[in-house]
Amino acid sequence: MSAASGGFCYPCRPVVALAVRIALVAAALAGCAGRLDYTAPAPGAVVTSRTVDRPLEAAWTALVAGLERRRFSLDVVDRAAGRVDLAYRGDPEPYVDCGTIVSSVRTLRGERRYEFPAARAAQVYEVMSGRDVYAVDRRLRLDGRMDVRLEAVGPATTRATARGRYVVSRTQYVRRGEHGLVESFSHTTVFDSRGMGELAGPGPVVTCRPTGRFEADVLDALGTEP
Repeated sequence: MSAASGGFCYPCRPVVALAVRIALVAAALAGCAGRLDYTAPAPGAVVTSRTVDRPLEAAWTALVAGLERRRFSLDVVDRAAGRVDLAYRGDPEPYVDCGTIVSSVRTLRGERRYEFPAARAAQVYEVMSGRDVYAVDRRLRLDGRMDVRLEAVGPATTRATARGRYVVSRTQYVRRGEHGLVESFSHTTVFDSRGMGELAGPGPVVTCRPTGRFEADVLDALGTEP
């Protein structure tokens, strides 16, 4: 929802941020008029290396050619060091799992339910605290980087190792009622291929971890013929 479509207006006059935080946290505990539930992502292992039956030179050629055909930005291509540094910027959902958010709101207009992955790039929904309804316009962005190294482990065998760094940024625009003022909240978390991070409130603390697809997409480039 955007200002152009009659939705949120950025920026509007400031409201008391603490009051909005308290209300959204309370919404997670409310059980009558509305409810806000959060389910954290399930744990899982991320594969960060792969060995292929190719000499180092052939593996290098295949890797670079394969990455160039993907949506990554190649920032460093160092053949002498066997190293490629690349970046991905945009929708977090393919590469990050932040669990699931479910919000239910019940008013005189009826009952509305919102369920969505917490890693979704853009989501507009409502939460309820007591009799107050808060509209939330939620935006996420991923700035991801991957360091890829190739090394010969035999005359015709090469191992590739991919180590990722994830920077997930979230901004929430919160409005009370249909014509209320807007308050914004921004948070960022940083983690690597084997780790996880947290995005603070208002609302429940959201845990994010890699899906493993970023690393897999990079390592799959080794199978691309030049």
